[in-house]
Amino acid sequence: MANSRKFVAKTKDVSLTVKRAESFSISYVDCKKRYVSD
Repeated sequence: MANSRKFVAKTKDVSLTVKRAESFSISYVDCKKRYVSD
């Protein structure tokens, strides 16, 4: 049971990291677009 709990925690951590990376790249692209359009 402890093993599966660790696995779930790791999976949550990974999904959080992915979400963060996605939102970061989205905001980065937004900034780039704004910078280029100006």
